[in-house]
Amino acid sequence: AAELFEEIQRTEIDENAVLLETGDVLWYIYGLCMELEDIQPTDTRTIARGAEEDLKKDDLFLLVGKLAGSIKKMSRGDKPAQEFTQRIQENVSRIISALKSLSPQPLEKAIEMNIEKIRKRKANGTIRGDGNYR
Repeated sequence: AAELFEEIQRTEIDENAVLLETGDVLWYIYGLCMELEDIQPTDTRTIARGAEEDLKKDDLFLLVGKLAGSIKKMSRGDKPAQEFTQRIQENVSRIISALKSLSPQPLEKAIEMNIEKIRKRKANGTIRGDGNYR
């Protein structure tokens, strides 16, 4: 999410860069949901793109931090894991809602771009590593 945050803070926003970073965040959320039972990578609140109330760019970090905090508390056993399910689902839903609001295009476009990026990296043998230009 840090890379996305950097892209949306720029004076001149590069739409493709924002979409690629949005796709990365969605990929991470999907991976997390695959590991956690009963958590769906969806915005259960059904708020339209651009309609998140009073969302500021800085809020993305807060939302991701809340999700990380809930997962941390669940993993160290503060309470039974099932008590965190609703909280984690709400955190995931709020992040997806925020991404809808911040993304210059529908999230499906960000997902498509992310899939294409991964296909190219796989074909080039550059799936591992760091950075956008590999």
